[in-house]
Amino acid sequence: MRDFWLGLDKIHYLNAVARLQQLNMVINLGSDLNSYTFVYTGVVVGGADTNYSLSYTDVTVVTNDTNPDGRFLNCFSGNGPVPFSTPDADHDRDLNLNCAAEAGAGWWFSQCDPNPECNPLGLHYVTGNEAVTPKRMRFNGVEMQKHAYDFTLFRMYFSDPY
Repeated sequence: MRDFWLGLDKIHYLNAVARLQQLNMVINLGSDLNSYTFVYTGVVVGGADTNYSLSYTDVTVVTNDTNPDGRFLNCFSGNGPVPFSTPDADHDRDLNLNCAAEAGAGWWFSQCDPNPECNPLGLHYVTGNEAVTPKRMRFNGVEMQKHAYDFTLFRMYFSDPY
């Protein structure tokens, strides 16, 4: 499976025109047997004029992890619409840092002091021996370095709940 980013204009189109308002984020550790799915409902992704701000009304977490220790937390923890930031376009809510520049990747960052709370588009850990840095993949509550060998998938997609 290859990594790719659909693009913010297409994400906005799917949400606004196709009216897909359920966003799913899936994280697999090792196999489908250890997975976390965050189901966001009432999702609104604004257009370029809002810096592709994302908001939602509710989130449900579904897991079949054999050892659920609450390790993954919500990656969209900001209240209200959170704009998308990139290293060259700082739209996050952190007044002191550019979260996307710190993370080396774009995302809907709320804050990043001392580190971005989530960086699912960051660099993958391959061996587990790499230094923990803000530019590495992380999910709120989990340093992915510990899961270098068992992390198999991060997927984000819209679906129709009906």
